[in-house]
Amino acid sequence: MTKSSVNFKAVKSAGHAVSHASREIAPTYLLSPDKSMGTIVLLDDKGEVSATLDAKLALASRQALREKGYSPVWEGVLNLPRPEVGFDADEYKKTCTTIVSNWCEKYEASTGHKVLRADIHLDEGHMVDGEVLLNAHAHIISDRTNDKGRVMQLSPKMLRELQTLTAQVTGLERGKSSFETGRKHIDHQAYKYLAELGRLETQQQVDGLQATHQKELVKLNGRKDQFNKLFLDARSTLHTLQVDGDQLKAQYDLEREALKASGIATQKAYQDLKIAHQAALAELKKSKEKVAGMEKKIEAQDMELDEIKAKYATMAEAYQAHIAAGLKGGDFVPGAEPDPRISTSNNQAVDAF
Repeated sequence: MTKSSVNFKAVKSAGHAVSHASREIAPTYLLSPDKSMGTIVLLDDKGEVSATLDAKLALASRQALREKGYSPVWEGVLNLPRPEVGFDADEYKKTCTTIVSNWCEKYEASTGHKVLRADIHLDEGHMVDGEVLLNAHAHIISDRTNDKGRVMQLSPKMLRELQTLTAQVTGLERGKSSFETGRKHIDHQAYKYLAELGRLETQQQVDGLQATHQKELVKLNGRKDQFNKLFLDARSTLHTLQVDGDQLKAQYDLEREALKASGIATQKAYQDLKIAHQAALAELKKSKEKVAGMEKKIEAQDMELDEIKAKYATMAEAYQAHIAAGLKGGDFVPGAEPDPRISTSNNQAVDAF
């Protein structure tokens, strides 16, 4: 049974977040057209996500830019109820639209954040006994900063209240919070091993597999941390170069005014000053392009690692449904049609319970 949940992840790339939410670039793991219910664009950002991210990053302090996981914009993945047996498709879509609209309104009122984009995805899921088990959810991208670009943080208490509000709006059962249970967020890479555990016969085999998983997870997270550090360094350098550009312009204006005030400046002096200024700007532009290219490359590597960690997310749900149906874990076949491949919609970095 689907549990009530909304989980957030910092948006590092507006292009990646919007293209995934809007389905501008269709993922490979979607349901076939005859099984899918498609998507609904509830709120089109019309470029506002990208503009907001750029504007608020320009306002951020260097310290903020270097913080792991920092972004003025974040994305929430909101679980939605699955349709009942014999449902009417149009009515179900209206219900989902109403739920997401109400959630966005209450979220903005309780947090002060501004929703920039909202999309409903009814095109993901898997087959169980010939029926579609829909993974219905919404992607909600919001600006979580004030006018000065400072993040309006949500305390653990506020996050718990938001999860309670989410249960009330969606009508889904609220899971127990990690604050109450001490549960840690389970990395999606672990789902691969969840499926494999059903095939193991002895506790020794189970312990050995779990130990192997932990080693791989530590290695994967170590690589991800390295990429994040490089990303933050590149973004900080880009910010510094932007400041340098502003200073070059201010210095040029001062020197030009000084020449003018001297009363003896020749046309050649003005021309030489302009040429020197343009040469400095050209060098600065090269540096900016180099850093920006590095930033994009690091960002792409970071997202690739996120996808690796999310790879087994939909397979986990299929496995759990398999067990819930009273079937043996050893009979579960990972990758059964349709292939439950990478699902970045389940890539939720913040366990907000």
